[in-house]
Amino acid sequence: MKYQLPQLPTVKTLRISLPAYQYNRARLALRRLESPLSVKLTTMPGLLFILEDEQWICVDRHINNRPLISWRNFNLNRRTGINQPVGCEVDYYHAYAGIILRKSLDALDEALITRPSEQQTGLKMGEIIPFPS
Repeated sequence: MKYQLPQLPTVKTLRISLPAYQYNRARLALRRLESPLSVKLTTMPGLLFILEDEQWICVDRHINNRPLISWRNFNLNRRTGINQPVGCEVDYYHAYAGIILRKSLDALDEALITRPSEQQTGLKMGEIIPFPS
């Protein structure tokens, strides 16, 4: 189910480049786990990321899940390899969203690294599964 952004005015819209490692890790999590994917940021209590193929949204759970920042229109056409950054548009829905932009992306990356994927797959890291006969 696609997350519908409420009709809120944007404070600012920017074009930025996401580092390849952050974009790739989020895309991999969407493929392996679920879409849309909700990720609580443990290093930034109250913030929640909602990841979808077309957009990423950082919401504040303390203010009725009000969006703070959204990333959309990922430009993959200019990318020649998976090590290349990905351009996108960022919408700020809060006056101080620019302050938490990088920190929230770093917290998302950390949460995706430490996310217990064993619970979703039922497999332990490095476990060998039998070939079906």
